[in-house]
Amino acid sequence: MARAVPGWLHSLLRGCGVTLLYTAGGIAGLQAAILVSTVSAAWAPAGVSLWAFFRYGPRIAPFLLAGSFLVAVSTGASVGSTVGVACCSVLACLLGAQLLRRVGFRRELDRSRDVLWLAGASVVTAAIASATGLPLLVVLGTVAASELPRLSWVWFIGDLMGLVVAAPALFTIGPAIRRRDFAGRWPELLAMVGALLALSLVVFLGSNPWLPEQALYSRAFLLLPLAVWAAIRFGPAGAAGMSLALSALAVAATASGRGPFVDQILVEGVIVLQLFLAVVIGTALVLAASTAERQAAERQLVLVERLAAVGSLAAGVAHEINNPLAFVITNLELLERELVRADQRLVALIRDARFGAERVRLIVQDLKVLSRDNAAQREPVSLDRVVESALRIAGRDLGQRARLILELGDPPPVLGNQARLGQLVLNLLLNAAQAFPPDFRGEARIRVRTGVAPDGRVLLEVRDNGCGIAPEHLQKIFVPFFTTKPAGEGTGLGLSICQGIATAHGGEITVESRQGAGSSFRVLLPPHEAEERAPEATPVVPLPSPAQEERRRVLIVDDEARLAHSMRLLLEPEHEAVVCTSGEEALALLGRDAAFDLILCDLHMPGLSGIDLHREIAAANPPLAERMIFLSGGAITDEARAFVATASRRVLDKPIRPERLLEIVRTTRAA
Repeated sequence: MARAVPGWLHSLLRGCGVTLLYTAGGIAGLQAAILVSTVSAAWAPAGVSLWAFFRYGPRIAPFLLAGSFLVAVSTGASVGSTVGVACCSVLACLLGAQLLRRVGFRRELDRSRDVLWLAGASVVTAAIASATGLPLLVVLGTVAASELPRLSWVWFIGDLMGLVVAAPALFTIGPAIRRRDFAGRWPELLAMVGALLALSLVVFLGSNPWLPEQALYSRAFLLLPLAVWAAIRFGPAGAAGMSLALSALAVAATASGRGPFVDQILVEGVIVLQLFLAVVIGTALVLAASTAERQAAERQLVLVERLAAVGSLAAGVAHEINNPLAFVITNLELLERELVRADQRLVALIRDARFGAERVRLIVQDLKVLSRDNAAQREPVSLDRVVESALRIAGRDLGQRARLILELGDPPPVLGNQARLGQLVLNLLLNAAQAFPPDFRGEARIRVRTGVAPDGRVLLEVRDNGCGIAPEHLQKIFVPFFTTKPAGEGTGLGLSICQGIATAHGGEITVESRQGAGSSFRVLLPPHEAEERAPEATPVVPLPSPAQEERRRVLIVDDEARLAHSMRLLLEPEHEAVVCTSGEEALALLGRDAAFDLILCDLHMPGLSGIDLHREIAAANPPLAERMIFLSGGAITDEARAFVATASRRVLDKPIRPERLLEIVRTTRAA
């Protein structure tokens, strides 16, 4: 097995690589020096310095200064003036890198604002470098004070060109190659390079007799479509690479006296060249960032649609499961009653079956909660209950990966949306479960804790002792689509969704992590301050009284015949139960005989639904309509959701527990 490279050696090799980049850029840049040997019209080392400081921090400075010394030795320039100028430029780039860090710049350049931040930081950096470097050259006697006005502009534009050309290429091309963004696209890439070389010959070497003298610069813009091509097809890395290649060719041709930009006075010609490159580079980078943002928005839209489809599927599955599950539970209850005096082993088996069915019922109920499309609905929610619900869904996956430690502190409720809070908790639990790689050594633990924070807010903490988060990734984990997982294994949306949910509930989510020691996510939410009010006196059904223990007459309407039959067997012989398996059948029966104390009606039925049946009964017999109790496997239509919202106290979720059904019948007032 190959031995790992020691950390100090790795840092040394990395620094030497930066030194070589700086040296190569400096030697090439001094070939474009004008007026004096140390002021370049395109100073690539400025871009190298900005990239290195942003990537590796201030500790890379000695390697950059070493590069400036090598540039002076290699070109025969004055060591004092070259190193002095380099010090001013390096310090300016250090300030520019710190500015980019403060504003949240992302080196992927896949957002328009990142391109604008880079342009702004480049302007500030170039201004500081020229304002400090030129006085130093005057002091050293390299330039005369009278040359300062012209040299200031050349220095500023030269550093600015190096920053906006070299830095984007270093920021984007290497990561794109490591991500294999160009895999399978090399033929197109080679075709684009060939087109660049061919057009460069036309622009910088051809005489173009068909163009009039006043259109001298027009041929240069023949290169602009190539920049657009690279930006749209290959993203920020393609745009940065094309900008670098095009700038190198343009500057080299102009420095050798070729191309449309040599027909002017030296300084003015170089400035026109730089303005042309600024237009091309700016167009390419902004277009690439805008394209990347649009593609990210499209991916998010597709994912949202997929999640919506999964939610609808979960609601549909829950609805389909609820009906058979309801009559399984009811029949088990009946069977246990019949066998209460029989073999106790059979009774124990039936109780185990009922326990299993009850677990399924709770899981289906949790799926229904998560699939609800009611983000705007807020109600007091117990965070402990939300955690328990999420654990019923993800408990098996968690148990296979780590030992779960649950510490529920019974905090006060929060005013929120149960489905959205459930999604937050579920995402955090699954994220913790994925913190343990297959080769994890030691006991894997996930600790879930609820309680009250010192500032009075409700606390949820999910802590693991897994692999932890790398420091360079810690500031990005809440950024949408950021993921360190291989392609196809993660969307990068889980934690950003958690942050959005926490913020929407007036709270916040924070993370503490140490690589190799695990992570801790803390969610803080404001507690719900309940208003002082008199208790509501309107229960789902009237309270029982001794006079109500008489026999009731109940109409059961459900298209699931087995479930309706099970409910009839459960109610008999204490009560009289009549079964109808369709809304039409029930409506016809009520036209002949409406003497029922209670109607238990399924909400969703083909043909005449429970809602339609209620509407017909309310028009013909309003008191009877008031005695309707609806059974729902899940509100899966807009009409059903609206109805449930207005009649929620009379809608019971399937599968209803047998004892609850008997209680409702017993406590119903006789007609």
